Amino acid sequence: MIQNKIWQKNLVRILDIQGRDYKDLAALMKKSKEYANAIVTGRKPIGKKKLEELLELLNVDLSEFQKTDWMEKPKPEGAPDIDVYTRSEWPENIDINEAVGMLSKIFKSKNQILIRAISANLMAFSETVDAQAEITKMRQEQEVGKSRMAAIERRLDELESENEMLRKRLDPDAAINHR
Repeated sequence: MIQNKIWQKNLVRILDIQGRDYKDLAALMKKSKEYANAIVTGRKPIGKKKLEELLELLNVDLSEFQKTDWMEKPKPEGAPDIDVYTRSEWPENIDINEAVGMLSKIFKSKNQILIRAISANLMAFSETVDAQAEITKMRQEQEVGKSRMAAIERRLDELESENEMLRKRLDPDAAINHR
């Protein structure tokens, strides 16, 4: 677990040095932005094999990656201690004012790791909301399309029946042979 946190922090450092973010990483990996964001923020653990693949994609050798100078840097004044919350400690709901207050506190801390993590999560959540809205819209359009298709099929059946009836009137033998 500790090894993964170090790898995650070093990955963020390398991306920062290269002027990249999780979206660039997603493109390099040919994976979703959500997957890359989970790796960059540490929510998705990476094993040694995945690490080697990432380093190859980023064109970084292992010795450069293993530099941990970020660990020796003093914590910026006012930056909060980072604690990992367990699921049972997560609040059920917070109101908008409390959430904005928390975001404001994080951004005022000038802690770039927290700011990048929050920003990446906000972008991912926003994209998820947009995607869900698009899916809802597509489902509604699909239902409208299905009902129109059913109406067209009913009308086609009516016209086929009417056509068959007219054929029988004109020529009873031709209607039977037509089928």
